[in-house]
Order: sequence, then structure tokens, then C-alpha cells
Amino acid sequence: MKSIDRSHFTEIGYVLKTHGNKGELKLETTVKLKDWAFLEIQGKPVPFKVEAIHPLHNNQVICKLSGIESTTQAEELVGYTLLSAKHKPSRGVNKASDIAGYMLFDDKLGEIGLVEELIEMPYQLLIRTHSGGKEVLIPVVDEFITGMNHRTKTLHLSLPDGLLSV
Repeated sequence: MKSIDRSHFTEIGYVLKTHGNKGELKLETTVKLKDWAFLEIQGKPVPFKVEAIHPLHNNQVICKLSGIESTTQAEELVGYTLLSAKHKPSRGVNKASDIAGYMLFDDKLGEIGLVEELIEMPYQLLIRTHSGGKEVLIPVVDEFITGMNHRTKTLHLSLPDGLLSV
């Protein structure tokens, strides 16, 4: 079973506490969050879609994560570490024009979807696609890429178990 290598991520903050009664969280972060937040859960980076973010002061924000709808759910995340993927060029994938429109294939799951966008964030490069009717972000790291064919516009991956089920 292959899993995401924690060493490819760096700590950027923490979940401090819950806020309000709709599942919002108060975070402390050294990096401006945009569309996605990664939390270290059971030693592995788990992506969450950021629905809303409200800056406070001293590197603190109020954040609403997709799928976290209640105070009870939010309380389960208090104390978790916020992570960001370390950005490093990977097998020639450095900018959107390198793989935009390529079809993604996983070695076990088969066809995943089209590369819709390559998102460059501080310390991370992410592929945005849709799989199973959900938006998915895939960190661009050498360990995940098993092959790329520019002629057929395909990118072959060996993704860790559970990455697409989040």
C-alpha cells in the first residue's frame, strides 16, 4: 500500500479552535490559504476544499472547510497541523502548459480525469481535476508520476490509497 510521503510537506500552521456553530475553524497559518488546506491526519496530508476564509490578525484566520458542517465535526480537527506541499519541479511538469488537457491515469484505478489546471501555491504545485463527480487536487511529486506521453497527452500516476476518496 502506497501512501503520501509526509516528508514532501512542510508545516504552515495549526487548527487552534472551533468558531461559531457551523463548523468553522480558527487557524494560525504562516501562508495565505486559497482554495485548499491540507491537514495532517494520522500522519498523512489530507486535502480539504476551503469554502470561505476571513483574515483576523497575527497570522490567524477563520476558515470554513467543505464537509465540516457542525461544531462536533470541527472539534475533531482542533490541534491538527496545517501542511503545505513542498514545491519542486517534477519530471518536466513545471507549468500549466506542460500538462494542460492531459488525461490522468492511475496504475490501479485507471482513468481519473483531465488536467483542468495546474495550481502553483507557495511550496506546492497541484493538479486540479474532477474524479467521481468531485474536484480533486493531486500534489505534483516525482513519487506519484510513473510516466508521461506528450504525443498521446497522458500522464500516468501511482497515487497513494485513499487520495481520491477524500
